Amino acid sequence: MKLFRKLAAAALAGVMALSLLTGCALGDAAKENAMLKALQTIGNSYLVKVSESDSLSKKAGGIFKAFKVAEGIALDIDELRNGDDWPDVDDISTKVTYQDIDYQVVVLKMPKNAKDSTKWGYPANLIYSGLWNCVEWDDEDETSGKLKVGFDVMNDAKLTDTQEKAEDYMVVFGLFLNLKKNPEVQIHLKDIRPHRATVADIYAIGIPSIIMQSIGSVMTFGMNKILISFTEAATAVFGAYFKLQSFIFMPCFGLNNAMVPIVSYNYGAQKFDRVRKTVRLTVFTAIGIMCVGFALLEFIPETLLGLFSPTEEMLSIGRAALRIIGIHFPLAGFSIIAGSACQALGKPIYALINSVCRQIVVLLPAAYLLSLTGRLELVWLAFPIAEVVSVILNATFLRLTYRASLERK
Repeated sequence: MKLFRKLAAAALAGVMALSLLTGCALGDAAKENAMLKALQTIGNSYLVKVSESDSLSKKAGGIFKAFKVAEGIALDIDELRNGDDWPDVDDISTKVTYQDIDYQVVVLKMPKNAKDSTKWGYPANLIYSGLWNCVEWDDEDETSGKLKVGFDVMNDAKLTDTQEKAEDYMVVFGLFLNLKKNPEVQIHLKDIRPHRATVADIYAIGIPSIIMQSIGSVMTFGMNKILISFTEAATAVFGAYFKLQSFIFMPCFGLNNAMVPIVSYNYGAQKFDRVRKTVRLTVFTAIGIMCVGFALLEFIPETLLGLFSPTEEMLSIGRAALRIIGIHFPLAGFSIIAGSACQALGKPIYALINSVCRQIVVLLPAAYLLSLTGRLELVWLAFPIAEVVSVILNATFLRLTYRASLERK
């Protein structure tokens, strides 16, 4: 009986010791989960998906030792919170090399009640700022990305210059990416501030584009009102044309989007001959693309309309409509490139004036006046008429832009 009691006491002591160890582990896990949850919330606001990498977390001990060798400084949250300025990335994190791989490491004293994710707001912001160079972006515009981190509560470890136990500290780290790939780009969150002059420059370029998008909707609404007075099939043909137009114009728009940064770069570098050559080559290429579109509308309009399961009435109207509208396609190739060239050279107002004149001042009034004849096929002539005016305006504006931006240099 005595032996049984001794065995039972020993077993109970073992269970209690095990429970204490488990309690510590669970406590650390709760703190880590709270930190990760807060960090994910911060990441979501920047469209960055934050997740833990088990393979990274397993290296926490070794990376923390490398951090101490590098004489990294553990952050005191209270001290930083009371400071006047947001610290630089270099003051928040330390770059260390462990097993020939570079990591960005943040070590910070955990907040009180660290198991509560709401207590990690400020510390999580610091961590995210310190690991900014570890974000793997999904695109060149850096609109969304991923951040994989490793972390651990460093029990029993000691900091470099203190005997205080590191159990109150959290080590968080990620693979060092941005500065290795882009050494010329140094990003500091404290420098991201609204700047009135810069915002004004952005909107000076952007507002004309915003208005031009709106003008397109106004033109579409006006044309539908004119066409519905003839027959519903006419509006159906107009809708089908716009879908076909988008498909045909797409290569031209892609060419245009490639031209704009090339022109802007060479203009900024004062390589004006390259600017002229780029615009000239792009114009001829765009006209060639649009000539293919013109040929499609002229020779196989029935085949194109067949994609929309047309009625006989729609086929009859659409055949004439596509052939008449298609006349302006080669002219449109020039207009698209010339307008964007003006924007790339800092004259977006010219593109806006041209868009307003083409769609509001010329196309809609011309379509309305031609509709008064009672002949639907004449209404489609409004598109070639408007494009002729657009070409004249764009040629004039491009010449003025060249004189103002290139020839005076």
